[in-house]
Amino acid sequence: MDILICVFLLLGIFFGLMSVLGLYRFPDVYTRLHASTKGTTFGAFFVILAVVIRAAMYYHGGESVTVIIHSLVAFVFIIFTNPVGSHAIARGTYLNGIKPYGCDIDDLDPKKANIIPDADVTEHTGDKSTTDESTLDKSTASEVDANSAKVNTDSASGVVKGD
Repeated sequence: MDILICVFLLLGIFFGLMSVLGLYRFPDVYTRLHASTKGTTFGAFFVILAVVIRAAMYYHGGESVTVIIHSLVAFVFIIFTNPVGSHAIARGTYLNGIKPYGCDIDDLDPKKANIIPDADVTEHTGDKSTTDESTLDKSTASEVDANSAKVNTDSASGVVKGD
């Protein structure tokens, strides 16, 4: 059983080192964030698994239960906070104007996605959406009509395409 514990510890160390290597080698904040998040999550999983196995094998009584519960609580905390934290950092980075390295097509750019952020949508019911025309000037309303006329959907894939 000691060999299994050592294997899990080595796997945890391996994933931790791979996240460090990813931070060093990858070109932009998004890929570095991916490497660090995945590496620390998997590294923590294997190290905590080794700790849980060791506690179950070698401690007796209440000590093993305490160590196992604390380890599992720490892992649950890591598994929930790593993705949320990395998403918040990536979103904040994107909103500050830092584009991914080598990105030619930006699907999230509101100017290219035919989204008019100034349009005030007052009510939306089922399949019918109306805009409050009194708050829009005529040029903006005609842009909304022109943009909605340009957008069509590919019925086979459900992808929205512009002309």
